[in-house]
Amino acid sequence: MDSIQKKLAKNRESARNSRARKKLYYELMEIKVKQLQDEVKRLKENNCYQTNDNQFCNKNTENFQTFLDQQQLLFDKLENCILKNQDNFEISMILDELRQLTNQNNQNRNDAVRQYFDSMIEVCLPIQTKYLIYSIEQNKDFFALQSDDYTEWMKETFKKTKIQQDQIIEVKRMESKIMSIRNNISDSIQKIKDQLKLIQSETTQIDQIWEQLKECLTPIQLGTCILAIKQNSFRQELQTSSLFIQLNNIQMKQEDKKIQQFNQSPISNNNQLITKSIQ
Repeated sequence: MDSIQKKLAKNRESARNSRARKKLYYELMEIKVKQLQDEVKRLKENNCYQTNDNQFCNKNTENFQTFLDQQQLLFDKLENCILKNQDNFEISMILDELRQLTNQNNQNRNDAVRQYFDSMIEVCLPIQTKYLIYSIEQNKDFFALQSDDYTEWMKETFKKTKIQQDQIIEVKRMESKIMSIRNNISDSIQKIKDQLKLIQSETTQIDQIWEQLKECLTPIQLGTCILAIKQNSFRQELQTSSLFIQLNNIQMKQEDKKIQQFNQSPISNNNQLITKSIQ
């Protein structure tokens, strides 16, 4: 009888252990499912953002490509007229069409400039920099006004890493410095945008100067010149990096090298040590 009781007790213990293992397994599976659901949600949000961004970029690209195609058709038409020795009136009509197309494309050009400018800023700002700026502006995570006030998608990370309150306080001491840098970046972005508007305005004036050339040259003369310029647009001397030394990659690399050498110099290191000691 004792052996039977022992066997029954052992079976009950085994059953309890089995139920406990199953319960633990189900709990782990629920956690895993939740993690996967969160990951799917994050990926969907990211995909939605990327899709919208791509649609915007594609639309601008398509508009600009349409302009280039229309422009090329007019250049082909202009070349054909000149080769066939068409009269000034026919060539003048094509030149007017080119001018109108350029004027109509001002908005497309401006949209393309904004698109490339946004991409440039994205490249300049690492994701961790953008996160710090965001969390300060929204008073979240490291810079929360109240404890445990986390960004929804960072809440789990803070729990996993067990970041303590005293650590958060240490990070908070950097807030004023980060905000100062953020404001400097914001001011710089605004200055660049203002300069881009100025460049676009000046470019428009140059477009108008081409219109005034019609008063100095005959349509055939002007058309022949424009066609020759178009056919030689690939030449290095007509690239913006050749026309404006500020865009010269070689010069920019040399400037970057000088900055790097300065940062590695003993004087720079001493300045950094002094700055740290002051802080």
